[in-house]
Amino acid sequence: MNRYLLVTIFVYCGLIMLAVNRNSDIHSLTTASTIEEEEEGEEQDGPGQFIAYHKAIRTPHDATAPEYKNGFIMRELSKAKSFAARKRSNTRTQSNGVLEWKERGPANVPGRTRAIIIDPDDASKNTWFAGSAGGGVWKTTNGGQAWTLLTPDLPNLATTTLAMAESNHNVIYMGTGESFGGLPGIRGSGMFKSTDRGQTWQFLSGTEQLSDINRIAINSTNANEVVVASSTGIHKSTNGGTTWTQHLAFTGMEDLRTTPGNFNIQYAARNGVGVYKSVDGGVTWSLSNTGMNPAGRIELAISPVNSNRVFASAEGYLNGTESDLYVSHDAAASWSLVNTTLNGGSLDFLGGQGWYDNTIMCDPFNADVVYYGGVNLFRTTLGTGSSTVNSYNLEEQNTTFLSLINFGASYANGTLEVGAAANASVEIRFGSGKSQMAHRFMVPEGATSGVPDASYSYQNYVEVPFEVWDVTNNRQLMVSFRDQDRNGQFNLLLSNTDGAPTAQSREYVYISNVDYNATTPASNIAINGGHIFQQMYFFWPVLAAGNTWPSSITDSKLAINYTAIPKLNATTITVADAYNQFDGKNKFTTFGVDVHPDHHNLVPIVMSASTFKILNASDGGLFISNTSTTPGIANGDW
Repeated sequence: MNRYLLVTIFVYCGLIMLAVNRNSDIHSLTTASTIEEEEEGEEQDGPGQFIAYHKAIRTPHDATAPEYKNGFIMRELSKAKSFAARKRSNTRTQSNGVLEWKERGPANVPGRTRAIIIDPDDASKNTWFAGSAGGGVWKTTNGGQAWTLLTPDLPNLATTTLAMAESNHNVIYMGTGESFGGLPGIRGSGMFKSTDRGQTWQFLSGTEQLSDINRIAINSTNANEVVVASSTGIHKSTNGGTTWTQHLAFTGMEDLRTTPGNFNIQYAARNGVGVYKSVDGGVTWSLSNTGMNPAGRIELAISPVNSNRVFASAEGYLNGTESDLYVSHDAAASWSLVNTTLNGGSLDFLGGQGWYDNTIMCDPFNADVVYYGGVNLFRTTLGTGSSTVNSYNLEEQNTTFLSLINFGASYANGTLEVGAAANASVEIRFGSGKSQMAHRFMVPEGATSGVPDASYSYQNYVEVPFEVWDVTNNRQLMVSFRDQDRNGQFNLLLSNTDGAPTAQSREYVYISNVDYNATTPASNIAINGGHIFQQMYFFWPVLAAGNTWPSSITDSKLAINYTAIPKLNATTITVADAYNQFDGKNKFTTFGVDVHPDHHNLVPIVMSASTFKILNASDGGLFISNTSTTPGIANGDW
């Protein structure tokens, strides 16, 4: 091998290891004073570590993410085909016009599976289609005993979602690419379509710019009307996928569900925000998340027994762990938290990696029963009675000139810390004529991260270009800030936590539950460490790229919404406890035999008027439960 190439490889590998090591140098958040220790995000393990590595090897050393453009796989394939088709006189480059691929392994490994279709025309219910996250579309006609690969020649095998048209079972749409958690797992190339039940496929060229496709919904009466949730938003086609129109332009749209029997009523989940609802077939959408406060990914399920009953499995902290189960009784107009307690403690049913494995399924006969999970599987039955829990979310309204740092806090997708005195909704208002006095604090000279609250020294009472209002009680509130650059005023810098301390963007904001006085600072705040007195909310704003301070400030506000939401009583049991954390039921001991952990999809297969079985897609392929009125819940049921 050329020695210069070897040197290049060694240098690049060294940069990769530096990137991976740097990303793993992470600490845990405990209080506002230690938030700086969390700048790099939570420590990754399991699938997160794997994806971080692959992200690193695809990222240039001077960039923060891979720079491949949407559709690059199809463009490169076209170039390769064109090259292979050209005959050349030079024998070393002569081609027979065919691209040759040789399989190099691995062998006999059931791959991560996310997509499932149950063939509605098989009375035995044993014909299934399965989409492998890295291996294409497969079909079985005997309940999984043997499989046939339907997509050996597709240029992209990253099958995330499949949908069969109810009005024409020959039509199947396939969505590619994994964007879960916002990380580039396996990049997609848009969508493919089959009109002969998966035997042949055509690429829908109009989808390559939609990026990774997370979910597909087809009108039950019109196979040409299709709505998809992708990593760039919600898109709709009315001509079978030839052309598309974007109807919701948000990132993090990772789930999409239609109401059984009514394509017009649809629900889409946006990570860290909540649920959007459409009543016109996916054309217009409105936020429908009252009572929700998710921190990350959300998966949805609609009860076939009662279409107004909608469940949501979400990354969040309201239940006391990293997992929250929600239910709506009124078609997402409002949401309640479900008390998922197991063995006397709050259940982290997503296992700390709900961004990666997160799935939920309604019982087809009982609207009060739901199956769900992440690393493990659980079953919850709604009960009677409830308590209340406080919910907080942060809504940005036209604040395009600033960004909020995710420092791993418990609310608002990691950007908002809530104090003990937080009992009201608050608005931070910017724009013409908006200003008030604020308590200015400094930290010891040269300090950056990890500064204790007691080391915040009070300086003086100065004007800031915003106002803070308790909108619940219609009163103005006291506010404090950290003057990181020591210039005597509040000003936002572009995000930066490197270099000289005074050049770092750490002008933190602290809101206190104390009535505002325009002339006199609060005595309990105007002391060293007083910034946390009667603390309601704490957040870390920085200047958004392309803006200047303060000339870019616009009429806008940050709205921190406080809600006391119901927490419904329920009973939860294990279904599959992979690592014997709870009761060891259906424990994962023997690979290829026992239920594999890391679950991505659950589909009920109705077998009679009162019984069903469950098909489960996981990191270990597909698993099937017994047939019962309560399938999967006993040891050995899978």
